[in-house]
Amino acid sequence: MILLNLKKEKNFLYVTSNLKHKNIEKLIRAFKSVTFQNKKTINLYITVDGGDIFIDKKRIFFVGNLDKNNLVKFYQKTHYLIYPSFVESLGLPILEAIKSGCNVIVSEIPTFKSICNPSLFINPNSVESIRESIEKAINVDYINQSNIVVKNKIDNFIELIFKNVQK
Repeated sequence: MILLNLKKEKNFLYVTSNLKHKNIEKLIRAFKSVTFQNKKTINLYITVDGGDIFIDKKRIFFVGNLDKNNLVKFYQKTHYLIYPSFVESLGLPILEAIKSGCNVIVSEIPTFKSICNPSLFINPNSVESIRESIEKAINVDYINQSNIVVKNKIDNFIELIFKNVQK
């Protein structure tokens, strides 16, 4: 199991699959092109299988499918869940991440706009937009706290989903 070091690293997580609309390729290209001033290392953890990538102080780890307990630990020790998907029906990982105390950077798509106020929105079609959001998250001292805005009877459903997620 990979241990996350919050003091010396800035951690990003993408809970995803290999489906094309998940936009992993653009996220990786954006992450590789990130520039930053501080001495921290930045890590991107992606929940699919693959070969890890290391470029200077930028590291991409392919951690494979995580069980619920390990996923919750990642949420709690990750600074940002990043979600550059083109299309989503619900975006459950976004809700789980926010409920676990993790901020989110999400695509500017209707689904995400209706379920949360993220720390940052990104244009999923633009590698530059994704890169800029990562750089802002790394280089700026304060970013808005993400929160869930989904309201109505779905709240009961969400509480059931998060019963095992602790903040």
